[in-house]
Amino acid sequence: MALHEKMKLAIIAEELFAYFMCKGYQEIDVSMRVLDTETIFTVVLQDASSSIKDDLEKDLYCSRELELEEYGWDLNIDGDSVDLLHNLSMLVDHYEMVQTDHTTTIVFHRTHH
Repeated sequence: MALHEKMKLAIIAEELFAYFMCKGYQEIDVSMRVLDTETIFTVVLQDASSSIKDDLEKDLYCSRELELEEYGWDLNIDGDSVDLLHNLSMLVDHYEMVQTDHTTTIVFHRTHH
């Protein structure tokens, strides 16, 4: 895996932490698993609010396009993003969420091309 691809994975992890911290979560577990065909980020939140699903649907628009990703990467590599999920939206393909009584698990997928 090329260095710039590894840097993109680091950006994803950083934005996940920043987003959920800004939403007020105090206990955030983020793990990453790199497979042959994709990288999977799993976020586990304890005692998540019931609005987290609506918040993510409103704040995160998975719109990954490879050409846009490379162009956006060049533009954002040195700057801070005003929108906490701006880079994440360009870098992940999709996500799914499972909520139980006290735990919310959100799995983000990034396909390798």
